[in-house]
Amino acid sequence: MLQAAHAAGVPVPEVLWLGDDPAVLDGRFFVMERIEGETLARRLLREPAYEGARRVMTGQLGAILARDPCRADRRSGLTALPGMRDEGHPAALELAPLRGNLSAPRARAASRDRVRVPLARAASAGRAVGVCWCTATTGSATSCSDRKGVRVVLDWEQAHVGDPMEDLGWMCVRAWRFGSPLPVGGIGERDEFFRAYERAAGDAVDPEVVRFWEAFGDLKWAVICIAQAKTYLDGGVKSLELASIGRRTAEAEHDLLELVD
Repeated sequence: MLQAAHAAGVPVPEVLWLGDDPAVLDGRFFVMERIEGETLARRLLREPAYEGARRVMTGQLGAILARDPCRADRRSGLTALPGMRDEGHPAALELAPLRGNLSAPRARAASRDRVRVPLARAASAGRAVGVCWCTATTGSATSCSDRKGVRVVLDWEQAHVGDPMEDLGWMCVRAWRFGSPLPVGGIGERDEFFRAYERAAGDAVDPEVVRFWEAFGDLKWAVICIAQAKTYLDGGVKSLELASIGRRTAEAEHDLLELVD
């Protein structure tokens, strides 16, 4: 995925070496280029040193999301990506692995009941196809920035083929604003974000489709919080961080209820 993104002009670290011998580091691994920068969103959103970066990152991220490795090179080794074989509508495909946690006893009704809404709308929604980064946020180890703005984007393990608007919606999920009133990753406004995407992609952004994916992002984040809490409550990992993330399920449900009319 990183190699395909790099070939398409997406700012990602260059992959330098793939290690196929598990005897070296007890598993397969790869070595990539080291990039200096900050990945912690709270620092990027608050520290004076990044004031200049905050002024340009909204447009930069919009343009980056418009670069599709699948369009640029169909022979880039992406045939194994989920969604590449047209397994159905992107939202339905994404919901499938979430259902197990939604049916768990600890899953709250607010999340379970809202599953029907994305499925119903997905059935009538048009389907655009492209590679979705799927973890697009301002920081949290998914984008590395310096005082001039975004340097590279990271964290591609959830990439899949689907609706490119999913990335725009995920970027607008309230959880990634970290208390900022600005809707796009806590750094900018939707209009600027959408215009930057449109200029780079040559395709128009439908705000209602992005709103659908933002609501879907809230649902997905709520399920992730449930799964993290389950790991702690079942005794798998005694991590205070996992337990506290579980408490954030209610935040995602609140945001989802506000978006779903």
